[in-house]
This record gives sequence, structure tokens and C-alpha cells, in this order.
Amino acid sequence: KGVGGESSSEIYARYAEDIVKYKPDILNILMGVNDAGKTTVGADYAKTVDTYFSNLENMIADVRKANPDVKIIVGEPFYEKIKFTEDPYTHIPHPECEEYFKFGNVGLPEEEAEKNFVIVKSMQERLPDFCKKQGVIFVPYRDAFENAAKKAHMSYFIWDNVHPTMVGHRLMAERW
Repeated sequence: KGVGGESSSEIYARYAEDIVKYKPDILNILMGVNDAGKTTVGADYAKTVDTYFSNLENMIADVRKANPDVKIIVGEPFYEKIKFTEDPYTHIPHPECEEYFKFGNVGLPEEEAEKNFVIVKSMQERLPDFCKKQGVIFVPYRDAFENAAKKAHMSYFIWDNVHPTMVGHRLMAERW
């Protein structure tokens, strides 16, 4: 289950009811970007990252109590600083066809984008070791996007700094 726009704290607040009670055999977790997005510029970014890891650790412990044999997969959060001025894909999704669609991160002030990038980068740096210590599967996505962006503009894969296009979702599925 997932609710768009939620931070790890908001996910964890409903986690027992939405996930743990079902005692899943497999749990896939991908979160963290909204923690960055809900942090104000100039705040204590390390606190945001520590909260993300605390929530993740608690989620792993809680679901293992419900099902000790659960297979847990943690996806790497990602955030790309896309330069929309040089972006040939600014109409993904197409605003004329999907005018109701909110372009949440397009036009984000540079300091806001930089804050999100710094916070997510810190999560990315710590996550592989964290997953190894927790005995969970780590799925890196950042390098898949970076490698793909050598062939096409990043916005072909991620259209607004954080949301994958259909092609981006395919890259993620292949990596997973």
C-alpha cells in the first residue's frame, strides 16, 4: 500500500494497520524523497535523514515480529536535479492532454531542489550499509538512471526531478 506524498513518519504512523497486520511474505519499501520535500530549507538535514533511518529500522523490526521469514526489499530513494531549460522532454506528461496533472517539482526554486538533493544523497550514501546490517535486500536505482541518462536527457526517465516516466519505471522494474 502507498499514499503519494507521504513522508516515512506518515507511512510508519499507519504501518501496523496497513502492512504489519497482514504478515506479508515479501515487503518492498521505497520512501525517503518526501521526507526531503517536507523539510524546510536551512533545517537540520541530518535530523531528517536520521528520522528516515529510524522509521525504516522500526518498520523492518515490526514486520519481522509479525513474520520472521518475511523477505524485505528496500529501494534506493532518488532525486535528480534536472535542468529544465535544456530539457527536450518538458511535456511529459503532456500539459495539453493532461492539464489536470500537477507538475509538482517543475519550476522548484534552486535552493529547494538543492536541499532535496542533499538530503536524498545522504540517504543514498548510508542505505547500502544499513541494508546489509539489517539483512535486507538493497535495490540501487540511482546508477540505473545515471547510466540511462548517458543516452538520453534525464527527463526521459524522470520527468520532474523525482517521478519516473514509463521508461523510468521500466528501468526500475528491470533493476528490481
